[in-house]
Amino acid sequence: MRAPARMALLAVVPLSLVLVAAAPEVAGPKPFSHKLHVGEQEMPCKSCHDLKAEGLPALKSKGCGKCHEDGAPQWRKKEAAPGQAKVRFPHSKHAEKGECADCHQSVLEDQQPAPLEAESCGRCHEEKKVAVNELACAQCHGEDLKRRRPADHDGAWFQRHGEQSQWRALEEHGKSCGDCHRPATCSACHDQQKPRDHNGLWRVRTHGLAAGWDRDRCMTCHQTSTCQRCHADTRPVNHAGNWRLNHGLVAGTVGNETCNVCHQTSWCAACHSGR
Repeated sequence: MRAPARMALLAVVPLSLVLVAAAPEVAGPKPFSHKLHVGEQEMPCKSCHDLKAEGLPALKSKGCGKCHEDGAPQWRKKEAAPGQAKVRFPHSKHAEKGECADCHQSVLEDQQPAPLEAESCGRCHEEKKVAVNELACAQCHGEDLKRRRPADHDGAWFQRHGEQSQWRALEEHGKSCGDCHRPATCSACHDQQKPRDHNGLWRVRTHGLAAGWDRDRCMTCHQTSTCQRCHADTRPVNHAGNWRLNHGLVAGTVGNETCNVCHQTSWCAACHSGR
């Protein structure tokens, strides 16, 4: 770029900034302040919103003119967030039993409203001990819910879903695989396809240790009869050598609960009766 052109450009940029700063504010609808109306003026939400409406909150027919006789900026309804347009939510039932701020605190702080997540519902229902029937999700989300996967169900989900299914209910604030899936969903694959850690070493060496750490995980797919099918004839690896002489020490250390997985208390009496 030549020197004269460069000098002209440097002169135009500051001038344009001054003109933009001095430009008058364009007339148009102003953002509605929930913080002012609900927080400071203590107006109930139902003064403006029709709690019987389904889906996105609807303003009553009188709108702002009910309070602002001199006129008020025209309220413009925002477009629904992706995936929310078909969601039906019974506001009246919830508003009767709770506060609007329980779900819409961000709106009351004049922040951009964020779409509610499943854990928001689960957290409140768990705290208030209100049961949700199995069809409750479908009543609001309809068929649209079946076509929408959670954000973490990406391409790698298939490889990691087994591990995450064990801890997500604790770590992700109430989310559970059982919210959408039934045990039959697992068996559709795992009747034929074993989990990744169920390899050759798993069968011979490590499955017993894992069962001792987290028996509930095993019981997700297996019943007690699954263990007995092998162990009725095949002893566990640690039941070898001097096990008969040392088993009492182990039973006293780990507790009888572990032994009782396979053995009944009456089995002890077969040898230890009267001793």
